Amino acid sequence: MAQITLKRLSEIFSNIEAPEHQTILESGLQKGLSLPFGCMAGVCHTCKAQLVSGEVDFDPEAFSMTEEEKEKKMILLCQAKPKSAQIVLNYLEE
Repeated sequence: MAQITLKRLSEIFSNIEAPEHQTILESGLQKGLSLPFGCMAGVCHTCKAQLVSGEVDFDPEAFSMTEEEKEKKMILLCQAKPKSAQIVLNYLEE
């Protein structure tokens, strides 16, 4: 079970636990969090967040992430599953 810290503009707004078999978005929604999402399939990119620390199972090539997004370590929470015990994510305004 991974401990996930969710930040918005660098300020913590929630801490959740997420099992390795479940996406981070699914875990957050099950905990009652109001997280941005649209398609749940990695197409709309609405659930995009920055991976500040930790590791997730996510392939940016498979979901058409731009070079800039890759450099910023952006991931899609509807597709990312935890790989490390501690993960910190940050939602950025775009």
